Amino acid sequence: MNTVEQKITRYEEAVNALEQASDAQLSAATLRVLIARDKVALALADGDDVASPGSITLLSQTDQRVTKLAIRIDAVTGRKSLGSWRRARNAAADAWWWKLDELADSQQPWAKRIWTFLAVLSLTAAIGLGIDTFNLLRTVGSNPVSTIGTLIHAGLTFIAASAFTESGRDWLINTFSQNRRFKGWSRALLALVVLSISFGLWLYLPGMTARYFRRQGNRLTGEGLTQSAIANYQQAIALEPHSLQTHMALASAEEKATDYAKAIEEYKNIIALAERIGPGALDDSYYLTKIKLARLLILQEKSYHKALAILESVQQRIDQVSGPNRKLYFYFVLTYSGWAELELGHDESARGDFSAAISQRENGAAAHYLLGRALEKLKDQKNAMAEFSRFIRILQEDPSQREDVPLEWIGDAQEKLTREALPQKSG
Repeated sequence: MNTVEQKITRYEEAVNALEQASDAQLSAATLRVLIARDKVALALADGDDVASPGSITLLSQTDQRVTKLAIRIDAVTGRKSLGSWRRARNAAADAWWWKLDELADSQQPWAKRIWTFLAVLSLTAAIGLGIDTFNLLRTVGSNPVSTIGTLIHAGLTFIAASAFTESGRDWLINTFSQNRRFKGWSRALLALVVLSISFGLWLYLPGMTARYFRRQGNRLTGEGLTQSAIANYQQAIALEPHSLQTHMALASAEEKATDYAKAIEEYKNIIALAERIGPGALDDSYYLTKIKLARLLILQEKSYHKALAILESVQQRIDQVSGPNRKLYFYFVLTYSGWAELELGHDESARGDFSAAISQRENGAAAHYLLGRALEKLKDQKNAMAEFSRFIRILQEDPSQREDVPLEWIGDAQEKLTREALPQKSG
């Protein structure tokens, strides 16, 4: 056996050891194989000895075995190590054994290519969802919920993207798993996990942020900072435009801020939105919105006939209001219907509505005041003063009802009671 044949035999032995090596032993075994193959190439180049046909056949078979191991070597040893060895050895251009990473690419099975395609597709979709979520949240300004959500998404996307680089895979292996190489199916799985979380953030983060703004609006409303509350409600609606609860809060805040034109428009929007959503949205809040709209139409726009039409539609479906709220809502319907009738000059009809309203809510301040006005127009001064007196007493006992009555009603009732008492004092 000459020198060339000896080198080929040692090369075969190194490949035998490589095939038996564990992942932990693979890098060292691979380097031994590459060096052994270099020695074979040098011996063949010297030309001092001629290899037998059998040895050439053995060399060809052994080369094929190394070629078949290229994918495993590339996955376990890593391209960073293979490239470092190649540079250190200053390998010749035709030394294919130093380019096992390139061989691995050419031999990549369809299954692995599909996994890579799936990983790229998932990562691209995750980035797209992240950009879409960021652009939406950017329109409402900074807040803790969207900031944390965006940072989480960016971090997850970075983790998934790192699986496409050698140094990134090394970091993933060292940080998260010693058993995963984050290539092939494991890389695709990582990208799918990131995509799933990104989809969840895209789906739920705007709603979570909207609820944050709504809570802020509720807090500011309670503190009397109505204009700031309105701004928060508007930001919540920008993120969650179909939230009836937020629209209701905004309309109420605008009414408190005496921006009645916007409040009226918002109440109309709520009614239209609820009717578009369907029967499930036609709950107590829907009917209460109609009642509040009718009240403002009477108070601000003097649109008495429109208000009566709205109130009549509520009265016709009053049985659809839940039991605990039915009497209260019916009280408001009767009170505001009577108010519109009173403004239209239908005094007797108005008195009947107010009396019916009081039967639904004995201590209803608004109904007592308006009944006093109706009686006054009907020349029943004594009973009118009694109603004004009850109105003032109810507000003293239940200050929460002040929200249901304009301030000028209180001043009007007090003035009339004072004027009525003056002749008695002078007598």
